[in-house]
Amino acid sequence: MTKRSSANGNGRDTPTSARHPTRAKQKTAAVTQIDATFAVASDGTLLVNVSSLEDCHLEGRPLFIGAKLTEAEVQTAAGRIENAARELQGSICGRLLKQQTPKKPE
Repeated sequence: MTKRSSANGNGRDTPTSARHPTRAKQKTAAVTQIDATFAVASDGTLLVNVSSLEDCHLEGRPLFIGAKLTEAEVQTAAGRIENAARELQGSICGRLLKQQTPKKPE
């Protein structure tokens, strides 16, 4: 694995092809690794960061490769997630209220 000093000071600015041998034939620029230990996918899957592990056997495991969002993208995503969460909350609370409301005798 190639190691160089990086902008974030972690010393692990590793070319994509070094981390992903199947991509070795593609011409890629160096990327900066994020040191987050875990990530949670939108489907609830918990992902472990294996980018700094050497000789890690991942055959047969699905991989998620992501990129850090810009601040503008984060703001857009956060707004949409908040709207979706409020809609879901309203739906669930509405059902709960409907279940708890006694039926009027006819």
